Amino acid sequence: MKKILIVDDDVHLSEAIANYLSLKTGHKIIMAEDGEVAWDLIQMENPDMILLDVVLPQISGIALYKMLQKYENTKKIPVIFMSGVFLDDVFKKESIEMGVVDYILKPLSFKALLEKVNSVLS
Repeated sequence: MKKILIVDDDVHLSEAIANYLSLKTGHKIIMAEDGEVAWDLIQMENPDMILLDVVLPQISGIALYKMLQKYENTKKIPVIFMSGVFLDDVFKKESIEMGVVDYILKPLSFKALLEKVNSVLS
């Protein structure tokens, strides 16, 4: 069983994603509402994958991703950015160039998200 960390300040969306992915994949799902809590959970839980909202309180998703890249034990964790704000192809391209494994727009298609998660974790 893999561990997936969902980092999003929309608690209802996080819970919906967690329930869906848990049901469809059987993986352990952990959630954080902001970048600071996420950073602590990453250190404690060592997730196999992170679904990371770009716009977050405390530490933004982009800043958190850059923090992950600084450390050997976290830089290989696959990250999928999620955003309803940064919708243009330029940001998506920049995200992929930064090393993010994928990018999904909000509102989310749960089916598309599941396909991306399965692809990354397989």
